[in-house]
Amino acid sequence: MLSHFSTTALPFMLCHITTSVFASLIFDWTRKNNEGCLIIESFLWAELVTAFSNSALGDTFSLILFYGNTSIPQVDNAVQGIFVAKESISFATYWGGTVTNLIDKIVGAFLGFAIYFLLNRRKLRFADFSLNKKIINNVFNIK
Repeated sequence: MLSHFSTTALPFMLCHITTSVFASLIFDWTRKNNEGCLIIESFLWAELVTAFSNSALGDTFSLILFYGNTSIPQVDNAVQGIFVAKESISFATYWGGTVTNLIDKIVGAFLGFAIYFLLNRRKLRFADFSLNKKIINNVFNIK
């Protein structure tokens, strides 16, 4: 069974668990304060918190267990590029991991909110958003 996984997959499961725990806590808190609805800010806060928690945990695993190698090409390329400029593997690992986590999570946050919004359009149309409803309607072309 382990032969089907990358050799780095098991330690990074904790990163996935922290993502789900932090996102769940943020979404539960938002639903309680917004009549059961999620808003774009909750997705962005979840993105920010999980990006930094994943970065701290994942980069530490990567540095201690694999000397900065994650076997994820995007992260490894960022780490190698930073390492060329600043010859410190710990600096390169933390900065490369943080930047790629932020980019990855922000794309996921916007896609997640777009899917959530489209699936719950009727319910959300009448919700009291902290963002301007006109902007949301223009972005999603709702009439």
